[in-house]
Amino acid sequence: MNIEEQIARDNAICQYVENSILPILIDYDDLNNGQRMAGILGTGTLFKFFEKYFLVSAAHVLTSTEGYDDYIGIPIGKDNIQVLTFQDCVKYFPNDDTLRDIYDIGIIRLSDNHGKQLEQCYHFLNELDIRFKINKEMNIYISGFPYSWGRFDENKNILIGKPFRLMSIYKTPRKNYDNFDPKVHILVEYSDMYYSWGNENKPIKAEQDLGGISGSAMWAFEDNQTTIWSAEKCLKVIGIQSHLMKAEYIKGTKWVYLIEAFKHIDQDIFNLLSECKEKQLYGA
Repeated sequence: MNIEEQIARDNAICQYVENSILPILIDYDDLNNGQRMAGILGTGTLFKFFEKYFLVSAAHVLTSTEGYDDYIGIPIGKDNIQVLTFQDCVKYFPNDDTLRDIYDIGIIRLSDNHGKQLEQCYHFLNELDIRFKINKEMNIYISGFPYSWGRFDENKNILIGKPFRLMSIYKTPRKNYDNFDPKVHILVEYSDMYYSWGNENKPIKAEQDLGGISGSAMWAFEDNQTTIWSAEKCLKVIGIQSHLMKAEYIKGTKWVYLIEAFKHIDQDIFNLLSECKEKQLYGA
């Protein structure tokens, strides 16, 4: 594969992933200093099961501003000033603090109105886009919206978030990693220097401030060398990003643990995902 073909594939990967992720925004007037405060809280990934719409993120993103649903939302489009807030949506995350710390799973059931509007600009993933079987030899791709990369455009009255992108590998955990359970979590290598899979094909210094990518999807990438190549064939969601150790690793929760969460949200979806898991893991 020549450089031009590699760049075209890299751009296709970015475009495919970024059609299903969006920043979770906060926007309010700070009465103490008379200023408008706008920023990125985290990242969410869009899913649709049985004509029901969901935004999957990290629990700590959704709980960090409880009670302020009027000021939190998601952009209706990549260049649209309208933000959909969460008043008509239902949030789910583990009520037990210990379980919340371990799994850090957050799900928002979007209203049908929200979902239909978002479908005009974004792509909703489904059960066929999820992979439950983890291969430690696979490449892992992550894309999210760091708040340090966001800026408020006063002319357009919109907060612009630039996505962070990383293609890396599975990291073998050390014994002294805090709050790491190999049955539950995925670790991705995030060194001081890493190889960029973008238009700049050279090692670049790792970003130190990635707050805001919390809740982003972790994708297994396995190149499909068929005659007709597509990013969709090569990428499957395997986890939800939850924690970052600067210039060392990015941690996430395996997607299989979201199945139990859906048991408390929708029994049909729980059954669907359970069946998909059994087929993938055991060939049932």
